[in-house]
Amino acid sequence: MRPVSADLLLGAVLVLVIFAAYLPVLDAGFIWDDDGYLTRNPLVLANDGLRRIWFTTEGKDYYPLTYTSLWLQWRLWGEDPTPYHVLNVVQHALASLLLWRALAAARIPGAWICSLLFAVHPLNVESVAWIAQQKNTLALLLFLGSTWAFTRHLDTRGPASYWVSVGLFVLSLLAKPLAVFWPLLIPIYAAWHARGFGRRHLTASLPFLLVSAVSGVVTIAFQRAHSLGDLEVAGDGLIARVAHAAGAWLFYLSKALAPIDLCAIYPPSAIALDRPAFWLIALAVIGVLWGLHVRRKGLAALLAVGFYTAMLLPVSGLFAVGYLFYAPVADHWAYAALIAVVAAVVSPAAAWVSHPRSGPHARQVGIVVTALLALLFSISTHERSRVFRDEQTLFGDTLVRNPGSWAAHTILGTLAFERGELGPAESHFEKALRLEPGYWEALHGLGVVYATRGQPARAIPLFEEVLRLRPGHTYARANLERARDALRRRRRAGRAGSRARSR
Repeated sequence: MRPVSADLLLGAVLVLVIFAAYLPVLDAGFIWDDDGYLTRNPLVLANDGLRRIWFTTEGKDYYPLTYTSLWLQWRLWGEDPTPYHVLNVVQHALASLLLWRALAAARIPGAWICSLLFAVHPLNVESVAWIAQQKNTLALLLFLGSTWAFTRHLDTRGPASYWVSVGLFVLSLLAKPLAVFWPLLIPIYAAWHARGFGRRHLTASLPFLLVSAVSGVVTIAFQRAHSLGDLEVAGDGLIARVAHAAGAWLFYLSKALAPIDLCAIYPPSAIALDRPAFWLIALAVIGVLWGLHVRRKGLAALLAVGFYTAMLLPVSGLFAVGYLFYAPVADHWAYAALIAVVAAVVSPAAAWVSHPRSGPHARQVGIVVTALLALLFSISTHERSRVFRDEQTLFGDTLVRNPGSWAAHTILGTLAFERGELGPAESHFEKALRLEPGYWEALHGLGVVYATRGQPARAIPLFEEVLRLRPGHTYARANLERARDALRRRRRAGRAGSRARSR
């Protein structure tokens, strides 16, 4: 067992590396739906917001712990984005520290290396650099605390650690139901850790299953009521959804193993199952699982694959999620699942390096490889973090990587309009509509451009189409009335001018 001073040093190194990798984030602003979660969220802005957050259905999602945190932060530092970013990096750092301790408690080789590579993995930038994703880092932090406490319970059979684990799991689901399918794996995890299965392992999972079931029902209800509306966010039929989920499963694995060409909004082709690389990855996974089975490590393999799948299942496409309207996959959805990939790669390598038969130079090779990977990941994370500085940078980068992103064109059009650049705004909105005909936000944006230019006759049909698609769009209704009024005044002025000339 290492001395406490060594663990403190390793923990300090981990935190310093994280802050160095994410340094550009500390100077970033608000992006995308940070307004919906924070700066324009009536529940966060209202003095009675805490009551409404916990005891009403007004929120777009039922993430009451996350919204409570944002409610408190808003009263501490208001519209200054820096403290929000600092807290998100701190939550990620604490989650990485807890991951280290949870893996070490589970006696997984290379626990600190796993946490280091997870901490600076570029795939996590979207979760750490985006204020709205505080829900991700907070939920994972609490979930890892729950897992650590549950592992201590397996070792000591103490009731205190067990109920601490249950309590932290409940809090994790209240931050975001990121680990809602974890209870299905608890008996497998307990059997693997205890080197044998007992009925108490199944019994121990029951409270977790109960709260997960409640969380799942509430989440689905809120998605249907607020986030989905009439959006088409999933394929038709079970076969299409399973195919989508399979493609997403392989996509995230490919990005975990080779985190290149990361993008804020991926194209639909990102999960095309006809990609040769996907089939190679699938064959490699099957080969590794078979090798572990032959070596009688099938339970460990089942746990790793099960954890990876369980963390992705809610956002795989099997269930309707609002964000699927914009992209088939998202980096922030792989935040927790990445742990399984990193551990599955690092732990066997760490076990081999530490084995006496590996030779005297194996440890030095392991240190060098770890240092190079950590350095490579840290540099990539640092550079990727710069992209999240502001919306113009983020969605400009998105169009470079995904020129067909109508959502990016719409956002850039809105930004151009706010700067008074009507020409670029019109161009972006028109491109968005060519890529996604009938997209109401682009229709509304283009209508506002026409109205600002004094072209109400061109704006009115666009606002009418928006209201046909989105009857509750209050801004479109107000803009439509203003455009009709402007057109009526212009026609009256034209008739008056005609009468004056006729005299």
